[in-house]
Formats: sequence, C-alpha cells, structure tokens
Amino acid sequence: MLAIEATIRPAAEAGLDCDADTSADPDARSHNDQQCRSRRILTGLTVLAAALIGAVADASAITLGFDDLDAAPGLSVPVPASYGGLTWNQFSVMDPIRWLQLGHLPGGALHGVVSPYHVALSPEEGPTGFFSATPFKFESAHFTAMWNDGLTITATGYRNGTQVYQTSLQADTTGPTFRVFDWDSVTEVDFTAVGGTYAGYNQVTGTQFVLDDVTINAAVPEPASLAVLCAGLAGIALTSRRSRQPRSA
Repeated sequence: MLAIEATIRPAAEAGLDCDADTSADPDARSHNDQQCRSRRILTGLTVLAAALIGAVADASAITLGFDDLDAAPGLSVPVPASYGGLTWNQFSVMDPIRWLQLGHLPGGALHGVVSPYHVALSPEEGPTGFFSATPFKFESAHFTAMWNDGLTITATGYRNGTQVYQTSLQADTTGPTFRVFDWDSVTEVDFTAVGGTYAGYNQVTGTQFVLDDVTINAAVPEPASLAVLCAGLAGIALTSRRSRQPRSA
C-alpha cells in the first residue's frame, strides 16, 4: 500500500490546482481540467488498490480444530462437507479419549490433540484432502502419525486442477509436527502418506495420520488480478507524468 501511494500521490497532486481561475486562458483551462480528471481517476484507483490489497493482508485466518464437530456415534464420523467452507475428502472426526473409553487403541492420535478434544483422521489407504470452488490460502496444520513413526506425508496444492505447490514432512506417533505452508490461492490440497516404522502399538502398523488446528484464510483475490491492477496503476501514473510535461511552442 505504501509503495502504491508513493507512486500515485506525486503523480496525482504535484503542480495541480483544480480551483485555480484559468478562464482567461482556454489552453491552460483545458490542460488543467485534463490533469484534474487524471488526479481524480488516480485517487479512485489508489483507494481501490488499497481495498484489494488490504483484503489480502487483513483476511481473517480460520483455525479448524474439529472440536465443534460431533464425533459420535461410533469411533469416527466423516468431516461435514462444508466444514470451514471446504469440502473434505475421506477425513473423519475422532475423539481419541473416547476410543480409549470404548476399549479401542487410538495409537498416536492420543498424542496428536492440539486443541481438545477432536482430530481429523485420514483413511487407511489412498489420498485425502480438502478443496473449494473458491481459492483460499492454506496457512498451516499439525500432523501426527497414527501407527508408524517416521511417516512421510506429502502435501500437494492445486489451483483449478494445476499443481502449484508440493512439500513433504515427517510425522511421528509421539506428538504433532507443525508445518507452515503459506500457500496462496489454492483450490485443493491433497495428502498422501507412505513408509515409517512400527511404533509399538499392539502389532498395528499403517500410514494413517491425524490433523489438528488446520489454519486457512478464506477466499482471496488471485495474484494475477492484483498484478494487473498494479500494472494499470503504474501505466496511468506514467501517462499522467507525461501529460504534465511542458508542451513545445
């Protein structure tokens, strides 16, 4: 915002007096009117740019802890399709303490709770993730392996079907691994998990993992839209500067 104002304000304000009396000089009046119109356009565009950029910078982060979802009946239930404004693919809500109360082994999920008391459980096999028709920013999440220590989880971000991000992390059963992603304008995030070694949970192995405190930002303007806006502002500023240059006799 400060960079845009540094460019626009001098172009819009330097050397202009829209209240000046130029009635005695038609040429001066025409030139002054043109410059005043340019100033008003530039001022309006500055306000628009500030609004758009502010929408990105000040977008409210949403932390999804799954604690406001009902994990009963049963050991786990699918995450509702609209939770957090996202559609969830094969993730289920589970309460590790309830698993213990029902006589079931929750594995590393018991150590993966960041905000009490629920987590999101991945399926036993296959990719899983979440998506939205509207771009969002994937900020961060906590990952804990369910059965295998040293589990490799690969996260892939897509924008309208095109892969734009990918990274891998290691997760254990002993506690959550926190990862900051900071992925702008994605429409889908997928996870796959492979490998790891037996962690000692009653001869159970597998590549399941749990998520907790997933932080996203709601829909944000596409980076390309902001780039076009900034390019337009710069072009208008340049045109305004040129039009103020003294005209040859």
